[in-house]
Amino acid sequence: MNGDFTMMMVKSIAALALVLALFALLVWALKRLQGAHLPRQQQGGALHIMQRLSLDAQHSVVEVSRGNSRYILALSQGHITLIEHIHEDNTEASQEDYDVV
Repeated sequence: MNGDFTMMMVKSIAALALVLALFALLVWALKRLQGAHLPRQQQGGALHIMQRLSLDAQHSVVEVSRGNSRYILALSQGHITLIEHIHEDNTEASQEDYDVV
């Protein structure tokens, strides 16, 4: 009877290790696929998120493209700051702050 219990515990621990390994593999694959997102072809004046960098849980930096312009934005809780506006001829616009309503 002691041998049956030991064998059952070994099988249970092995099954749990397999499930945890599969979960870790799934999380790794999802992160990998998210990072491999390539920008789509631009159509007209549509906005496209080119890149996003999370700084922490509440702050991130985003590169947005619209036509021949690119915008680098800092995002935080209820606030968007324009860091840089790049035109096709690589001239920069001034910084502006926008409050999200």
